[in-house]
Amino acid sequence: MKRGPALPLVCAALGLAYACSEYEPKGWLVDRTRVLGARIEATAEPARASLFPSERATVTWLIVGPDAPPRLSWSYAACLPPEGYYASPRCSGPVLGSGAGTSDGELVTMALETPVLEVLGEASELLLLGAFCAKGAVALDARGFTATCSEGGEALLASTRVRLASSGINHNPVIADDAIRLGDSVLPPARFSVAVGPCIGAPDAPLVLPGVERELRVRLDDAAREAVSGGREALILSNVVTSGELERQYSSVDPGEAAPGPITVELTAPQPQPGEVSGRLVRLFFVLRDDRGAMGFAVRSICVRP
Repeated sequence: MKRGPALPLVCAALGLAYACSEYEPKGWLVDRTRVLGARIEATAEPARASLFPSERATVTWLIVGPDAPPRLSWSYAACLPPEGYYASPRCSGPVLGSGAGTSDGELVTMALETPVLEVLGEASELLLLGAFCAKGAVALDARGFTATCSEGGEALLASTRVRLASSGINHNPVIADDAIRLGDSVLPPARFSVAVGPCIGAPDAPLVLPGVERELRVRLDDAAREAVSGGREALILSNVVTSGELERQYSSVDPGEAAPGPITVELTAPQPQPGEVSGRLVRLFFVLRDDRGAMGFAVRSICVRP
């Protein structure tokens, strides 16, 4: 297990423009609205991330902010990826699918239908461009991959690649409910779309003292890693927090590597702010990806107070 994969590995494995742009020293801190991942789920088989031609699917983006879950309008465009391994995400050819809508919370869900086989040809992936606005409707230019918000403000842009089943069947990795521990205690799953604020009485947020260092432990189930050439698929774990500090953002498991013991990351709880007599709810988000575009999400909470 590598404690922090190099940037080229992250970008190549994830195929996500937002992941590369946010690989920074404090990438583990949610200090602004950010896209953390996009999970593809076939309607006929939600665990499957690779899609067949003419198949309906759901794309769920995990978008988080430092305060209340953001309310966003969104627009997307799907097309064949431009040529070149490091080509900038944009639709250089025709748009093969599009949609728009609004969301209220951290999980932004879009309906997608893959093109017919005659349109896809021998393509192994679709490129999905997403644009999100906190104010007004989104106008997305897929050819240049730019966007504007009708009521001002800067649009948030993110892209991901949708793997097609012609290049192999792939399923989303899962983070089990009991897979994340704080020290020796299991951190129970928390609800998505919960405002950050006072936390006394929150049943899924264990108490942590301010400024204390605790060890986060994430168990990876080797049986859930699908077989690929050279062993089992590679996994990359990303973890971010709304307050406090983490030792690092990324950890990885190589394809030929046996599943390690739990991945460990040091968490330092934040110091209290004036007036926080009811404690501070701190949210921890985990994204588990394989190197073929499949993904799983998890969220946990802690209550920080003296």
